Amino acid sequence: NSGKMAAPAKGLKKEVVQKIKSLISALESDGQSGPFREPVNYIELGLLDYPEIVKHPMDLSTVKNKLRKAKYNTLEEVMADIQQCWENCKLYNMPESDIYKMADHMEKLCKKTIAKLKINAKDGKVKRDKEESDEDDDMGADPSMVPFEEKVKFTEKVRKLAPEGLTQLVKMVEDLCPTAVTDIDSKRLQIKLDDIDKETFDKLSDLLQHQIQEDLEPPNKRMKAKQILLWKFICQKK
Repeated sequence: NSGKMAAPAKGLKKEVVQKIKSLISALESDGQSGPFREPVNYIELGLLDYPEIVKHPMDLSTVKNKLRKAKYNTLEEVMADIQQCWENCKLYNMPESDIYKMADHMEKLCKKTIAKLKINAKDGKVKRDKEESDEDDDMGADPSMVPFEEKVKFTEKVRKLAPEGLTQLVKMVEDLCPTAVTDIDSKRLQIKLDDIDKETFDKLSDLLQHQIQEDLEPPNKRMKAKQILLWKFICQKK
């Protein structure tokens, strides 16, 4: 099912494309990758509400096709699409379901493989001519962008929040960046980190760190309905 991937994306360095290929190959080789290799055939599966809940379908074959057709300009775009595979599964399915657990397994495997292959944001710069590339290195990263690694650390910290801390975080997002918050149903809402600007993200990070220090609780007291995703997290409404 993995197929061959040729003609690397024009906007990515050749060595980065090779790392992405290795990452996808490792993911597809895992025994629990089956549901994520191809688009979800929700009609055949009788999941007629799937497109109402999952607004951005994604799967590994689509990532490969986009890579082959040079649709990606940055590493972060690729990583976001791969992460979307696990997010969609967790969004649609219940935490106690087998397929949700498979998505959790694949997400952890993805992170381990990224670390093993030493894939990082610096690898993902768009190819330019030498002078522009040197000039870009001198300038450093775009200060208006939230680095990929910071988003990962942010969501890991959110997992440690007690219900009260999570409630304050959501309220702050609603106050500072309401467009990043959308309703899923009467009991849950969704926050998209990609829709939050760097200044707001920094404020949220400060609050998050403060809340972790103030209101940590044992795992059995945390909000059971809370689902934490890489680019989005779904919270039970109060």
